Amino acid sequence: MSTNAPHDPEKLIGSKWTAIEVDERRKHWEVTARDPDEDEVTLRAVMDGETRVVPWRQLRDRERWTPGWN
Repeated sequence: MSTNAPHDPEKLIGSKWTAIEVDERRKHWEVTARDPDEDEVTLRAVMDGETRVVPWRQLRDRERWTPGWN
């Protein structure tokens, strides 16, 4: 995992991410919500609004995600 990864899940809402492995042309995602009880965030695909719930620490994995829209 990268050391320049998010360390504070509270600051993730509104952050933008690029998926390394594109799923059905969904490459760019934005964090729209956080569930502190489950340690998860909700990602919304920019392309079509599809949502996905993932553990927020998964965003630290640079083999899956990079910060910003690349």
